[in-house]
Amino acid sequence: MDQPQASGIQPRKEQPFRESSSLYFEDFTLGNIVQHQQGRTVTEVDNMWQSLISMSAHPLHKVNKPNPAKELDHKTLVSSLVTLSIVGGLSLASAGARSVKNLGWKQVSLPHPVFVGDTLYAESKILSKSRSESRPDQGIVTVETRGLNQQGQVCLIGQRSFVMPCRWQDKETV
Repeated sequence: MDQPQASGIQPRKEQPFRESSSLYFEDFTLGNIVQHQQGRTVTEVDNMWQSLISMSAHPLHKVNKPNPAKELDHKTLVSSLVTLSIVGGLSLASAGARSVKNLGWKQVSLPHPVFVGDTLYAESKILSKSRSESRPDQGIVTVETRGLNQQGQVCLIGQRSFVMPCRWQDKETV
């Protein structure tokens, strides 16, 4: 039986088709780059909430009354935790919505600042994949995810590993 191609819908034994929100382990091909479709504009509220949740009250994030002497060209610098959260979330729809477990991020760097009003986009390059020895219906995938702003400047780079189910395990597909 031929394996179905990764697509936006998944066949079922009967109609209607089911919308697919992610890939299976077999769909990841080493070296491929997935450009995640949606972008997300960072707002003051995003920055405020994450900064308050994480107790990051640095004056540059303007959680408290702004200090004009500490402003960068009158722009609000976005917390790196906001950048990581948004870029990570943007990558989930295709590269991890079916994941069984997130194994973590490593080698995260922030080469360009993000400011309130910037729109972030994400893309992920498949670095490695291997079948699980203890769970034959799952595999481990590692990607390098890059977050880019509206000018294409790289704002975040990091590697993420996660456990994905294999396609044949899904009982609903044909």
